Amino acid sequence: MTSKINLSKLHTMIESGELPEFLADRFADVSIVSQQPEAQPMGFYPEDYYLVTSHVDEVARFFIAIRDAFARNRGYGGFKDELFFRLAEAGNWYTAHNPDASAPELLRAILVEAYRFRAVIELEPAVLASAAAHIAIDNVSLLDRRDPLSDGRPRTLDEVREQLAALA
Repeated sequence: MTSKINLSKLHTMIESGELPEFLADRFADVSIVSQQPEAQPMGFYPEDYYLVTSHVDEVARFFIAIRDAFARNRGYGGFKDELFFRLAEAGNWYTAHNPDASAPELLRAILVEAYRFRAVIELEPAVLASAAAHIAIDNVSLLDRRDPLSDGRPRTLDEVREQLAALA
């Protein structure tokens, strides 16, 4: 049995600005940076994925809160890379479409993706089994199932609020 992932307090954290202490800017294979680093020659290990934002501190602190919420689930070790990759992808997408977005606006868009991810792992328990489960599910990972430009990502603060209301 897995524990319920509680994300409701994260919205309150965004509104109040009371985010956890800044401890790291790297989660799984995602680094949060203010500028996209130059590409490095391919080595044995793949290069990190980057979330590029001027709000590095706020996003890193919010990722800590998201990590803490999801880490209570016993399958966390099997899905944490996918979780942070999707959160970074959502952050990059939102920033690309809203370059002047404030930190709270960006965090709300990332929170919407966290709710989506929670819905997926609650609806598809096989995802929690192991990294091999991604291959076993029709030989397609969660990431391969979606097109980030066509899945209705929120573009404005009002759209983020609408999606959060629908997920609550």
